[in-house]
Amino acid sequence: MLVDYETDAFSAQEQAALRYAEQVTRDEKQVSAEYYTQLRQYLSEGEIVEIGVLIAVCNGFDKLIDTWKLSPEVCELRIELD
Repeated sequence: MLVDYETDAFSAQEQAALRYAEQVTRDEKQVSAEYYTQLRQYLSEGEIVEIGVLIAVCNGFDKLIDTWKLSPEVCELRIELD
């Protein structure tokens, strides 16, 4: 399910982070220096790096799961709350 993050449910900073994740996931070669300049309006250098690493890890796991041809149910995260 896709989430429309261009709503009031997300702050401007959260929208910038989600937009960054989407752009890197779609085509990392298309993320320009100008885009990073815009991103710095909402995120610090450290936050950009931290989010970038998280995006890379998630995308890497996604590719690995695809190569193993696992169904989403196999990778489902189950959390039990007390």
